[in-house]
Amino acid sequence: MKKLEIDTLLKYTKSQFDKLKDTRADNKQYSMGDAVQSGLAIFSLKDSSMLEFNKRITERAGNLKRIFKINNPPPDGEVRKLLDEVAPVQIERVKRGVLQLVKEKGLFEEFEYFKGYKLLLIDGVHHFSSNKIKCVNCLETNHQDGSIIYSHSMLSAVIAHPEKQVVLPLCEEPIIQQDGVTKNDCELNASKRLLKKVRTRHLAEWRMPYMLMALISRTFKHNFGHGHNNLCTNFALLMLLAFLIDQIQQLSNELFQKALKKSEWKKYLWDDVRSFFKTMPFDSMEMIYNAIIYGFKIEYLAIRQSSD
Repeated sequence: MKKLEIDTLLKYTKSQFDKLKDTRADNKQYSMGDAVQSGLAIFSLKDSSMLEFNKRITERAGNLKRIFKINNPPPDGEVRKLLDEVAPVQIERVKRGVLQLVKEKGLFEEFEYFKGYKLLLIDGVHHFSSNKIKCVNCLETNHQDGSIIYSHSMLSAVIAHPEKQVVLPLCEEPIIQQDGVTKNDCELNASKRLLKKVRTRHLAEWRMPYMLMALISRTFKHNFGHGHNNLCTNFALLMLLAFLIDQIQQLSNELFQKALKKSEWKKYLWDDVRSFFKTMPFDSMEMIYNAIIYGFKIEYLAIRQSSD
């Protein structure tokens, strides 16, 4: 089986996030790479909120460093502040690099559908809506009663196969207020920009023929922050990056598959992962999968008598 381990991917994403443009002074306490990788860790661990992630930083610090390569985990306010200033295209480039690793492993070939062609689905994703909170990128919907709804959506292009339970997200296109345009953006305009991305970033370069299928629409919401500039979109992109990494594991990592079978349901698997991640030191996520599959043995347990 062609395998692309999660630990390889997490090491890669951190190395790329460390290269993101950072215009702050040199005496900064938290690095941009640690902040963005923390955002990815939230969705990889399936924490329910930024508050949950923040409350567990101290007890998770060791595993965050060993597994996610986060040297100094920022508190939730700093994560939001730094992510808000990151241009979404920088996160998209990192995801594109992950997909290049997928291509090099030959995993795209498993999605061949008909005479070398692959199915490309365009998925509409709605991920924020409020009648109070807004930013410069929000779409505005005016209702007859005078109320205004502010929202964020995006389109995602994914490679799929009718006989597989996994999909591989290729790239996304936010449906947001465009510079110099007074009217709202729409799915039609965003789909044109998305297909151009797919052709130029993936299909032309990789020479991968595809068949375009119908638009699907779904909603997911997150309560991790909205921000003033790019925070809402960047959280959505990091969520989809974490989803891509999960899908790669389900597709190619036999150890992940065994852990999922042992836990029976994905919800229980993430519960088990978070439990081990919080309570015991591990050098890799693969070690956590092994602990879930085969169990573990503690030779000696030391109970601390104080916080010293």
